[in-house]
Amino acid sequence: MDPVLGKYYRIVGLASLGDGVVLASYDGRPTGGDSPAPNSIIQRRSTDGGRTWGAPTYIARGQVAAPGVAAYGFSDPSYVVDRETGTVFNFHVYSKGAGFGSSRLGNDDADRSVISSEVSVSTDGGQTWSTDPANQPALPTPTAYPAGSAYSGFAGPLITGVVKPVGATVNGVANVGGVVGQFASSGEGIQLKYGPHRGRLIQQFAGTIIQPDGSRQVQAYSVYSDDHGRSWQMGRPVGTAMDENKVVELSNGDVMLNSRDSAGGGGRKIAISHDGGATYGPVTYDHTLTDPRNNAGIARMVPDAPEGSADAKKLLFSNADNPPFARVNGTIRYSCDDGATWSTSRAFAPGLPTSYSTVTALGDGRFGVLYEGAGNAITFDTFDAQWLGPLCGSLASDGARVAPDGSADVALTVTNRDDHAFSRGTVSLTLPQGWSTTSADVPALPAGQSATVTVRVTAPAGARAGTVAARAQFTAAQGHLDASVPVAVAP
Repeated sequence: MDPVLGKYYRIVGLASLGDGVVLASYDGRPTGGDSPAPNSIIQRRSTDGGRTWGAPTYIARGQVAAPGVAAYGFSDPSYVVDRETGTVFNFHVYSKGAGFGSSRLGNDDADRSVISSEVSVSTDGGQTWSTDPANQPALPTPTAYPAGSAYSGFAGPLITGVVKPVGATVNGVANVGGVVGQFASSGEGIQLKYGPHRGRLIQQFAGTIIQPDGSRQVQAYSVYSDDHGRSWQMGRPVGTAMDENKVVELSNGDVMLNSRDSAGGGGRKIAISHDGGATYGPVTYDHTLTDPRNNAGIARMVPDAPEGSADAKKLLFSNADNPPFARVNGTIRYSCDDGATWSTSRAFAPGLPTSYSTVTALGDGRFGVLYEGAGNAITFDTFDAQWLGPLCGSLASDGARVAPDGSADVALTVTNRDDHAFSRGTVSLTLPQGWSTTSADVPALPAGQSATVTVRVTAPAGARAGTVAARAQFTAAQGHLDASVPVAVAP
């Protein structure tokens, strides 16, 4: 713990630049508090794919209050990498006297009651930044780079006027569309590879926004650039009770938004954009992505896959796979169908504390996950496809009803949607302590085929009425499928 860099650490951002260069950033928090504490954005850089890391450096350094010196802070980092130019951006909060919940309407960066947004720029692979102490030795930060600066062609460093408009009067309601408080979602943004918006850079935001009836809702929105970071635009907000949210480009060029649910419904909120993140369609709910109201990560498994290909449909998702509200059991999940279903999962921190996480492809057959572990220790792990064991298919069951001290059969159907046969495998169930279950063999399954097998579950005598969430798993030589199976206890 370094009291200069920060006594406490939280919030994670991760990016792989290729050729083994990996960037990891996080909050250094002198007091342990969120914005507007005098936090700094700390970075560690690896040149060997995350096997070793350089010493901590600053992307932006906060300022602790002292006699005659006002406090400033930076929080919640997120990288966006421009693969066409090599430029790297880091979005984060810039706070003075107000945080997300206490900010007032307005976008005057000199107003200490307004929370601001900053985007830092690196043109040398994250070695130096436009806002690091060498380039910005004194605070408050300027609203624009000085003429003649190496960064004068880029928007920023402050982009509060773009991401925090004051809105307009509509039908007598003042400031409709005005953003009261906002922050960039920590982790990693994206660059589009397909379609008419190819090359667009997208960073996600969450904001408290004034609605046409005068109420305020926390909504998600994209902030994007079509000119390699020379300017940024704000898309249309979507949803209600949104929170930290991420996006991923789908195989057809659509953009899928995946959001934390600030209402705590136990899953994730989903919306699709057909115009590169400028607008989103209706918000739906994915209950299969169990989530304890937490930040998560989503990424393409094969970032350079051709448009429309099977590889382009493969997604990875990282989070604490646990229903409300305990942040435990850090897990990677896999989809082979653009996130329509999630067929395979494996815990990288089984049963262990896991808060925010972000996942990215490292480009050498490995994947990196940066997360907050026990005590919010910033932790980096890697995995590969062999560890994850992804299969394209489904494991489905209607569950069963069982009496205390009784038994019931559970039918489970394995479907192979992969392009190769599944070898002979086994279906098993994981149930709470005191329960017992059998397993069942599944014959070899050609591509496109299904098989249904039955396992028996037995409830303990003291089982209480209600639904038990059993975990079902099909395991074959090539990998595994898993699913949640409802088992109802009915006296």
